Formats: sequence, C-alpha cells, structure tokens
Amino acid sequence: MPNVLEQPVILSGNASRDEMLLSLFNAFEHQKVAAEEALEAMKAAALERERTSSTFLGRGLALPHGRTDALDEIRIAVGISDAGIPWDEDGNRAHLVILLGVPASMIRDYLLLMQKILRWHKDTKTLDAAGRVIDAASLLSELKSLIS
Repeated sequence: MPNVLEQPVILSGNASRDEMLLSLFNAFEHQKVAAEEALEAMKAAALERERTSSTFLGRGLALPHGRTDALDEIRIAVGISDAGIPWDEDGNRAHLVILLGVPASMIRDYLLLMQKILRWHKDTKTLDAAGRVIDAASLLSELKSLIS
C-alpha cells in the first residue's frame, strides 16, 4: 500500500517548481521514508521526467513522479501553494503538487494510483474551481482513504 507523508509541504509567496520539488524531497528525507540512495534516485528520475514533459494536469494539479529500483513501496508527498507554483512554460500554476516515488517493478500499481488520483481530483470538494486547497486536513484524509 502506498505511504503518504503525514504533513503537507506548504509554500507561500513566489516559490518555483524546483523549490517545491526540493521541499517535497526534503520532507521525504526528514521523515526517513527511504534510504538516501533511494531518495536520490527518485529525485533524479522525477526531475528528469519533469524536464522532458510537464506533469501539470489541469485545475491546479501537478503530479510529478519518479520510478526507480531503489524503492520498495510507493511513496507520496503533498505540496500546497495558495499562490500557485509556476509549473510549465504555458504559465500554468500548481496549487496542489502530489509527488509520487514509485518502485520500477510496480508500474501497474502506479497506473492504478494515477487513475484514482485523477478521478478524485475531478470530484473533490477540498479544492476550489482553480484548484486551490480549501481544507488541507480533509484533502490529506481523502487521499489516504483513496489509496488504502
């Protein structure tokens, strides 16, 4: 079962996409959810994925992810920005960032999780029309229920 960090990373002001991603990786590191080499491999994979193709999916959601053999279970960290993080070259702003660290062997589980998150995102009442988080505690509760 995927593991969601207990506390979201909340950034205010004019943070960049890379600042948000590094803050999410730092949260993983702080919680000691994986060995340092696993985190470094996940970080490299996620940053490379973001460089090749944006993971912004609309309505304020970005779903960066990295697959690596260095993880043994799916890891999830949540980032929130009321101002929105400039995410891609089209000027889209991410208010909710869900970072997924995925074991390379768990592609099917990863795809099913992505489907669940996308369905949830379409219907959740914890986000406003622009994708800003209305209630972080309820959002985390919904995500945990979604993946259990």
